[in-house]
Amino acid sequence: MKYNKSFFTNILQNELGYEEVTFSFCRATKMSPIDAFRYAVISNSGYLDLSQVENRLIIRKDFFRIFNQAEQESIQNGIFDRVNAEFNFTPNMFFKKYPRIIENDKYILFLEYNPKLKIGEPPYYPLLRSLFEKIESSGLEPLDFIVTLIPSNNNPKDLESFFEYVINEKYRRMGYLTDSQLPFYYGIGTPDAAIYNFSRFRDSLFKNIGICGGSIIDLMCLKYQVREKCNAADVEDSAVFEIKTGSLDGSQIKKYIGMQIFKRGYEVIPHKSTKSDYSGLIHYNESGNEFIEDHEIEDTSNSQKYEEWLETYIKCYLITNLSDNKFMEFKIANSITSTRKLVDILKVNSINEIVNLVMGEINNAKN
Repeated sequence: MKYNKSFFTNILQNELGYEEVTFSFCRATKMSPIDAFRYAVISNSGYLDLSQVENRLIIRKDFFRIFNQAEQESIQNGIFDRVNAEFNFTPNMFFKKYPRIIENDKYILFLEYNPKLKIGEPPYYPLLRSLFEKIESSGLEPLDFIVTLIPSNNNPKDLESFFEYVINEKYRRMGYLTDSQLPFYYGIGTPDAAIYNFSRFRDSLFKNIGICGGSIIDLMCLKYQVREKCNAADVEDSAVFEIKTGSLDGSQIKKYIGMQIFKRGYEVIPHKSTKSDYSGLIHYNESGNEFIEDHEIEDTSNSQKYEEWLETYIKCYLITNLSDNKFMEFKIANSITSTRKLVDILKVNSINEIVNLVMGEINNAKN
């Protein structure tokens, strides 16, 4: 299978229903600012900005790290400064510094380049500069364009994060909580994606906020969420995914399945046509059409303890919606002087209480 810009564009437009926009210089996919932000972070793509070191503003999901491992409660540097529980990186900080990224529609485009080209700089830099000039000469704003790079040699590691986004987006719309590159257990590995539909979160999280479902990114951006029609089922469900774009071997999924947490497990291998006996399979044809073969996991006996930890993980993301002043008030009221104390306080507050605190400030700011 050839991974080219048409293949990826077709998935966004045909499988996810995003609108195609044709400019004189490219074919692009139109997204709202918050949809585009979710795409940019999860897919490791970047807003076109030649003032940045990589000629694109790339906001990596790793900036928003909380824990290194599942069932661990020691906060790592990422969203919080691990010493004093101050905000370190949050979407609100990026929106304040780069307000354009949360304004106006955005356009996703795929840029193919030759990674073997030796020109004394990254071989896609001249292409980005040329694209920048074409956008400006058309009277458009370069920061409204998000560029996903596609190496012509189909380097597999450069493409897997796109499918992390696709999994997150598809199941988010179905009412699931979704995550990518999630913290897991020491020595087991890092799942590429996971989805959750648990009763312990359904009402207190999404129904209380008023949204269908959401990725971890969405939980930090509640101010910008809109109500969506949703066909979320009131069933207990979860799944884990291992993504490969340059290999037929996704057998790492067996380790995740073996933890006895998830109800389903899938290899996501676009070019693989035959399902392995140990997991389900998500694959695609040349036109970007998706095909799914399911696989049920019989033993989920360890799920309850994981779900309890996941609840604390969620609360850590929800609290980032607070303004600096409101977060400081929360810390003072609860005598929080360290990330350890922050976790302790979040554990004794329900998701419903944290959501009410956050939405209260958001709604007051609108009034």
